[in-house]
Amino acid sequence: MAGPPTEVSFNNLRSWFRLYPKGLAVLCGHPTVNSLAQRLLAMPLVKEERVVVLDAGNLFDPYLFTFMAQSAGKEPREFLRRIIISRSFTCHQTYALVHRAARLDPNFSRSILILGLLNTFYDGEVPEGERRALLKKTVALLKRISEAGNQVLVTSTPPPLPVRGGFSAILFDAADVTVTLEAKPDGSFSLHRLVPARDTGRPRI
Repeated sequence: MAGPPTEVSFNNLRSWFRLYPKGLAVLCGHPTVNSLAQRLLAMPLVKEERVVVLDAGNLFDPYLFTFMAQSAGKEPREFLRRIIISRSFTCHQTYALVHRAARLDPNFSRSILILGLLNTFYDGEVPEGERRALLKKTVALLKRISEAGNQVLVTSTPPPLPVRGGFSAILFDAADVTVTLEAKPDGSFSLHRLVPARDTGRPRI
C-alpha cells in the first residue's frame, strides 16, 4: 500500500493553491486527497478564520484537525469551533447544502471545502439525467461562490465502479485549477496539474 505523500508534495500543493486566493479548485485522484485537502485548512484556521466544510462522503476527520492544532501550538477546540460542517447523503442534499453556502455572507468564510462532491451523484437510484442536471446546477453555484471572492476547494476520487454520464468532466471543466494525486508503484506519490477542456479544445465527455 502506498504511504502518505511527502511534505515536499504537500508544500507543492499548498503553493499551487496559494496562487488562487479565490476560485474553484479541484483536488482529485488517490483517496489521500481528502486528508490533504483538510490539511490545507490549517492555514486559515491558524489565522483564526472560519471555514465551511460540506461533507458529501463521510470523510471529515476531526482527529486530523486535533493533530494539526497541536502541531500549530493551538488548542484543538480553537480549530474545531471555527469549522462549520454539514453532511449530505444524497445528491439533492448536496445541492441543497451548496445552495445554502451560496447564500452566506461572503465575509462569513473565505474558505469552503467540499469533500467527495461527486460521491452522492454516483447514486444509481436517481435517474442519470436528473443527476447530471443537478450536478451542473451545483457546480454553477460553486463558481458563483468562488467569484464572490472565496476559495472553493473540492475533492474527488474515482467511483468504486465505472459510472456513465461524464460527471467528473462537468466538475473538472468548470474548475480554475485542478490537481491530481497519483500513487506510483514504488509507494510514492506524484502531483499533476490538469488543463480544463475549455483551454485545450478537447471535446467535453
